[in-house]
Amino acid sequence: MQGSWEVKKLIGAFKNKLYFCQQKKRTIMAKDFYHEQVKSALKNDGWDVTDDPFLLESGKIKYQVDLGAEKLVAATKGKIKILVEIKSFVGPSDINEFHRAVGQYVDYLVVLNEVEPDRLLFLAVPDFAWNDFFQEKAI
Repeated sequence: MQGSWEVKKLIGAFKNKLYFCQQKKRTIMAKDFYHEQVKSALKNDGWDVTDDPFLLESGKIKYQVDLGAEKLVAATKGKIKILVEIKSFVGPSDINEFHRAVGQYVDYLVVLNEVEPDRLLFLAVPDFAWNDFFQEKAI
């Protein structure tokens, strides 16, 4: 499935953050189906991808957010730093995919506010998920 990508901010009660859980042992999590497309879209938009994945830690808890990136805005404003969690929505249930994404988002938000509050968190989803499922009234 190929499609255009945009990084969309997850709107609602969880305004600025998102995250992904890592197992106890230091392992590399499987990359999402659209990982390289999102990474390429960020680069094409002028972002410098600094981490793939971005390690986020709080005590013994370790998370791997899909991508960390930054972009120079203007000499007076400095750099904007972001994290991007990628979700493909290719599973059999969109609502299960959504619940998983929101759960990760909330976890990442709590830790990110603690360790790097100036970094913004985004959720990247395919156009078909954004234009259909994410437009549902209940979402």
